[in-house]
Amino acid sequence: MAFLTQEGIIALRDLTVKVVSYSDRPLVKVYKDDHHVADIKLEDNGIHIELSNNKRLIVIPNPDIDFQVEEIVSNILERLGDDEVAYMFGDDKDMEEVEYLILGDPWYNKERLALTASKHVAVFSKSREKKGKIVVGVTRFLPDLMAVTVMRGEDTFPLGQILVDYSTDPPTVKVLNELGEEIATESSSVEKLGEILSRYFQTDLNESLLVYRDQPDNAKSPMVIETDRGVFYVGAVVRFLLFVSSKSGAVRLKGLNDLKSILRALLYLREEKNEGVWIYTYPYAIDLEHLGKTLDRIYRKINVKIKEIGANKKYMNGYVLVTSSIKDLKLSELTVRNGFYVKAIPVAFLVISRTWEKYSEYVDRILQGPVKEGRSIMEKTLQETLGDGVVPELLSLEELLYLLQRLNRDLAVEKG
Repeated sequence: MAFLTQEGIIALRDLTVKVVSYSDRPLVKVYKDDHHVADIKLEDNGIHIELSNNKRLIVIPNPDIDFQVEEIVSNILERLGDDEVAYMFGDDKDMEEVEYLILGDPWYNKERLALTASKHVAVFSKSREKKGKIVVGVTRFLPDLMAVTVMRGEDTFPLGQILVDYSTDPPTVKVLNELGEEIATESSSVEKLGEILSRYFQTDLNESLLVYRDQPDNAKSPMVIETDRGVFYVGAVVRFLLFVSSKSGAVRLKGLNDLKSILRALLYLREEKNEGVWIYTYPYAIDLEHLGKTLDRIYRKINVKIKEIGANKKYMNGYVLVTSSIKDLKLSELTVRNGFYVKAIPVAFLVISRTWEKYSEYVDRILQGPVKEGRSIMEKTLQETLGDGVVPELLSLEELLYLLQRLNRDLAVEKG
C-alpha cells in the first residue's frame, strides 16, 4: 500500500507515474518521478486540464463522466510513455493505492455537471454577436435534465442558472441566482424560457443570443427498460429539415413515406416487431413557432410504440423548452427575399434494441449521417421527393437555431 500527503508523494514502489484521485473533491493529479505533470478538475465552466508547462484546456463535461476523465488521463499517460502506473485514491490525510482510476462522489453530481455544461456553452460560444448581449446557454445534459445559464456576453460569471427536470410530471423548474443559491422551484407544464428569464432575471429573450448544445452522448445514454419480455435500450434522436415556401402557414408534403424509405436505406436502419429503428415525421412543413407542439405529437407516437414493448415509462420531449423560445426570439416569422417563408420538418428516429451494442451502432449511423456517396443521393432524392423548397441537410436543433439566428441577423442588416 502507498500513501500520499498534501506535501508530496511517499511511494512504496519504484513506479515512475502516479495518478492521484481525491474522494472529497473533483480533482485528479498526475505525477511522473514525483514531479507534477497535470491536474484534471471540475470547475463551474467545464473540466480544466492544466499541464505543468502552463498549457490549459477546458472541455465540456458529458454524462458519462468517469469514462471522459479516464480518457483524458489515458491521453496524458500515453504521452508520458510509461507502461506501469500506480493509482491512488483518498483524501489529503489518507491516500490508498488502488487497481484502477476511481473518481470521488463530487464528480457524479448530475445537476452540477449539467449547470457546468450550460455555462460552458454560454462562455465559449464563438458567436460574434455575444458582446453587449445577454447570452443564454442551454444544454440538454440528459434526456430528462436540461440546464440553462444566463450571463452578459462580456462577463465570466452568470446572472443566474435554471435546471429543468423532466423526470417529474409536470417537469420541475429550479432557478438559481448568481451565487448558485436556489431562489425558486416550480412545477409547470408550461415551459416558457422567455417567461422564466423575464420573471427572475429581468431579461428579454428577444434581445438575447440563444446558444443551444445537445449533448452528443445523450442518445448514447438510453433509457434502460425492464419488461416481462426482457431488457430494452430505448432512445430518440431528433433532426430537422429546413423548408422555404411562398405560402404562409403549414404546407402539406407529399412523399413522406419515400423520405422514410430513403433514410432507412441510406443509414442502414431496419425495423422489426419489437426491435430496430422507427422513423416519425409530420405531413407538413410547419411554421417555426409550432415546432414544440409538433414534437409533442411525435413524442406521443413514440410513447405508444414504447408501450407496445411492455414499458410503463415515457420518453420525454426534452426540446420543448428551446423550441418554444423560437417565437420569443422572433424567429417564428422569418421571411427571406420576395416574401418566402422559412419552415421546418422534424424527423425523429426511435431506437429500440435488446443490446447496448446494437443500440449504439444504430445511433452512430444516425448521428454520422450517410457516407459521402449516400449524402449526394440523399440531397438529390430529398429535393425530388419533397420539392426544391427543402434544404437537403438533416440538422440538429443546435444547428437549426444557429442558422435561424444567423439568417435573422443577415436579414436585419439587409433591411437596415
